[in-house]
Amino acid sequence: MESLKAALCEIVMGREARFRRNEAGGAAEESGPAGRHSDVLRLHPRQWRRIGRDIMALHQGYTTGRAAFAHGQNPIHGRLSAYQLYFMPRNIYRVRSVIAELPWVDDIPSALPDAWADRDGAIRTLRLLDLGCGTGAFSLAWLDWLSRRLPPPASQWRIEVTLVDQGRELISVAEGNLRGFAARALPGVGLRIDFRADGVERFLTGESTAQPYAVVGAAMLLGELGLLGPRRTSKRAQRVSEGLRRLTRPGGCVLFVEPGTRKGYMNLMAVRERLRGLPIVYPCPHGAPCPLWSKQVRNWCHATRPLPPAFFFDDLLRRHAGLDFEMRHINLAGLAFQVSDYGRVFSPFRAREGERIVSSALPAREGPRAAPGAPVPAKVVLACAPDGHLHERPAATIGPYPRGRWRDSQRAERER
Repeated sequence: MESLKAALCEIVMGREARFRRNEAGGAAEESGPAGRHSDVLRLHPRQWRRIGRDIMALHQGYTTGRAAFAHGQNPIHGRLSAYQLYFMPRNIYRVRSVIAELPWVDDIPSALPDAWADRDGAIRTLRLLDLGCGTGAFSLAWLDWLSRRLPPPASQWRIEVTLVDQGRELISVAEGNLRGFAARALPGVGLRIDFRADGVERFLTGESTAQPYAVVGAAMLLGELGLLGPRRTSKRAQRVSEGLRRLTRPGGCVLFVEPGTRKGYMNLMAVRERLRGLPIVYPCPHGAPCPLWSKQVRNWCHATRPLPPAFFFDDLLRRHAGLDFEMRHINLAGLAFQVSDYGRVFSPFRAREGERIVSSALPAREGPRAAPGAPVPAKVVLACAPDGHLHERPAATIGPYPRGRWRDSQRAERER
């Protein structure tokens, strides 16, 4: 993701250079070309301190604040640099992790155009719909993935992205992020960006003349739509889900990524219940009701992922912005469907095999209670299996970060 890191560096540093000039009444010097990561160091200490304070304010608001903080007050607008240096890379990484774990067929470069692209002469067009786009994390993750998988020549490709949000301000930020990244990572590929600034629900439930999209989805959106009602899902969930199905082309993918929290899981289940019957390509190994779904929802399906070393700008933020907390792992919940007719449309996805680990290590429920000084009984993890049920598996065979990992069928058979 180095191209993405460099593009974000250039975009954020360019904004900070303008902020510094405005703050100094136009007298401050430019920070120089921002295409190299070292140029981040050219920020004034006052700018670093402001960014550090903004990150802490956002972190506290997101973790302890009410929904009004994240959605009603629009806290990103006044803290864009802080958000894009710390929070947006994490959202991109969440989406990118789910994309990488979709069960793609082996030879995706040659398969993808036939499944997802429209051909107009020599030009192939792939359409992507980003709902509640914010600063563009969902689209950036997909463009990053496509940058390494579109077959050459680049000139035969065009990517059309539709950004949907409530208001034009963040859409403008997302558009700048996408264009900045595409200029670096997708040279020669045509990029067209359209937008709708009247809100996600209106876009999904209104009349649309847009051509169907190959990819439809969002990052960190569903909590804003009010999909949960007194009986688990609301009528709004039905209307939204119908719009998702209508706007996705045959063979295309509907993908949502949410925080790995109880509420994130419940919002995904609201969509899952309404799209029952479509093939699920993430995270479920089956299409039956989720075996973790209950009235209390004490446990929920999510994944834990360690962040790579030197993740994006974290080291710089600790050294220069005084960032005094670390987030070395992230939790995410995702859901992906394919809108397809397997009899007519080539699928870029293979059938999902194996089972998914959905818990951390738990004490085994079977066997006598251990006496003082006796060996500690082996722990187990819960695995969601193709039969639609949860099964206990030995924790020792899974590894240190098991939640969300897949075990293929042959390995699972050997370990039973």
